[in-house]
Amino acid sequence: MRHLFRYLFLSSFFAFLVVQANVERMDPGPFDGFWEIQEPAGDTFVVIVKRGGDISGFWAGSGTTRIQKGQWEREGNRLVAEWETGHHDILEITSENVIRRKGFDPGESITGSPTLTGRGAKVDPQRPGSMAVDRDPSQRGRQELGPDEDPHGAPAIPLRNAFTGFWRVRGGSGIMGGGSEFYLQLQRNGRAITAMRGRGDDFVNGRWRIDNERVIVQWPDGSRDIIRDEGDGDYRLLYYRSRDVASGRPRFSRRAEKIPAAEAMRYFQIGEHQMLTASDMRGIWHIEDAEGDEKSFIEIEGWGNAFRYNVSRTSRSESGNWRLLSDRIVINWIDGGRDIIRLTDSGFMLESYADREDEEPTRVTSSISRSSAGSSGASMAN
Repeated sequence: MRHLFRYLFLSSFFAFLVVQANVERMDPGPFDGFWEIQEPAGDTFVVIVKRGGDISGFWAGSGTTRIQKGQWEREGNRLVAEWETGHHDILEITSENVIRRKGFDPGESITGSPTLTGRGAKVDPQRPGSMAVDRDPSQRGRQELGPDEDPHGAPAIPLRNAFTGFWRVRGGSGIMGGGSEFYLQLQRNGRAITAMRGRGDDFVNGRWRIDNERVIVQWPDGSRDIIRDEGDGDYRLLYYRSRDVASGRPRFSRRAEKIPAAEAMRYFQIGEHQMLTASDMRGIWHIEDAEGDEKSFIEIEGWGNAFRYNVSRTSRSESGNWRLLSDRIVINWIDGGRDIIRLTDSGFMLESYADREDEEPTRVTSSISRSSAGSSGASMAN
């Protein structure tokens, strides 16, 4: 009888574990819903985590309607997504409605160093302009819509590749050297834009495609740029005029390198991507010191109003005005100082300037976090 009870107990226990494992696999828990993740290429990856193990996503602001699909498995406070392309993403909850993303190329071990990292925030599914919610009760689930496709039709470019984003092309010397440095933007829908190139070429639109692990950019005047991987992370841009043979000697060959979107935006003011919205920034920002102790708050309100106060005070100590740029919010205080809350690959950081005209910050703080207005004791200052 004792053995029978032991057998029944163990059977029930293991059955419970199996059920729990299945529940965790099918239930995304806090990961359920819509997430916006900023991409190094300057657009936004919108991820939809669904119950039952399905995940999908598209790139808002990229000009393509293509949707990527995959499957997920939940492992405690992290979710591992395997996409149909063979890429993997690890999503980890870092705080309420905030995730950290680690991306891995096909064939890479998810225990190694990620190809890309970023942070994301949970959003209302009705907020992104590139989504629509199907309100017909006879239809189950959500309808996912990407941005409008380019009417001219883009070449088939993998949604995740090493070339999409912003490029700096180093300057050359001599008549055939190509002059000073210039910049390229290769968008996910096959559109290419050049800036600071001279000859009146700024913001000219071209088309690009991937051919045998190299990029071919075709410009309206018939000229071509070829970006080629030289190995060890080095790339070169080869330039050919309209009548040149692409297999022949280029007019010039120069070093090219990927650069962050925040660095490139200043050169692409036409058609600039807005990486942040006012709703991403409004609320109470908690500023911590090196020991992790909260020392002050910055409150971002509507109509351009901002307030700053110490954690030990119950009334606002200073007011100012803010304005939103692509990847940061700039706050000018009445005392002449300035704060910039900036989005980086590792999260938000605060740059403080004693004077608005200063070019170098007097203090940089990476330990900052945001809560909605009224969710902190700091709201007592209202």
